[in-house]
Amino acid sequence: GGFSTLQELSLLVTLPGLVLLMGGERLLGVVWVPLAYLAFTIPVWDAFTERFHWPFQLLSARIAETILSLAQVPVYRIDTILHLPTVTLEVARACSGVNYLISIVAVAVPYAYFSIARPLRRIAVVGIAVLVAITSNGLRVAFIGGLQYYGLSDGADLHGPNHVLQGMFVAVVGYLALFAAAWVLRERQPTAEA
Repeated sequence: GGFSTLQELSLLVTLPGLVLLMGGERLLGVVWVPLAYLAFTIPVWDAFTERFHWPFQLLSARIAETILSLAQVPVYRIDTILHLPTVTLEVARACSGVNYLISIVAVAVPYAYFSIARPLRRIAVVGIAVLVAITSNGLRVAFIGGLQYYGLSDGADLHGPNHVLQGMFVAVVGYLALFAAAWVLRERQPTAEA
């Protein structure tokens, strides 16, 4: 597996080198963001993100516990396990939200680059993407717990197609929140007075 990873990583050096050779520094300055964006397509993120799964699991469980408590749902948390009167939920490694973090940042980077001119606002959009990824996973867990507690979902929904749909729903809401925040941060063109 190391050779294929090395082969994939070589693109990050080879392509900018070819652009520099064929078009010079000026062209490289124009296309460096799309070339850097290729890093999101290379499956080497596991080595980088491995250490974040457990903290994200804990954080998601804490956020879900807080939301459920605010909604008057009795909940008792031990690490990543949430005990409710009707169900016990575990924030598993696969549901830590780290993969969603990578995907929402991968959407935020080009969106910010192409729609926002000021560098600090671009960084703010990426920061909002990180915040959305962190909070939305806790919201998802609380959403599932609330559905279970109020009898709107049965135990089969915890691992079946409905579980995937619940995750997709929360992901879409997260993307909408990201786009709304980025829209607010966009510079507005002054309108000409008639």
